[in-house]
Amino acid sequence: MDIYKNKASEKFFIHVEDVDHGRAFFITPQGALKPLNLNLFDYQETMDEAHCLRRELITQRQVNLYRQYFRSR
Repeated sequence: MDIYKNKASEKFFIHVEDVDHGRAFFITPQGALKPLNLNLFDYQETMDEAHCLRRELITQRQVNLYRQYFRSR
């Protein structure tokens, strides 16, 4: 799972897929799927889902939407 740290909020967003010219779909900490500009984020890390949850980098709500997104494809 790729997570990105937002520059403004310092919260982690789950990367879902690239959209176009510097934008990608992300799952926000509130559990919403949104296209956002990549320049809103400091850095990206690839981490295990369970590890992210244990460290409270992401929420269960984010994980649920992430799983739902890929099941529906």
